[in-house]
Amino acid sequence: MYRLFNALKCDANYLHQDELNAVDYCPERLRYEEMKHIGKYRLLDKYGKDMVDTVLDKELMRCKDTSGS
Repeated sequence: MYRLFNALKCDANYLHQDELNAVDYCPERLRYEEMKHIGKYRLLDKYGKDMVDTVLDKELMRCKDTSGS
């Protein structure tokens, strides 16, 4: 089982998450696409994470600005 978890880069809790109370871990359910983004983000180095964070912050500001006008 440990080799399976290592190959999938996850733990037993992740595989059994449907059995867990998701509210305890995350108030919203993540879509598969969102989980893929998180997985990619975790593979980035410090510079890459900073770039993604910067773009995300700028896009959120832009969306707030356009929705308020």
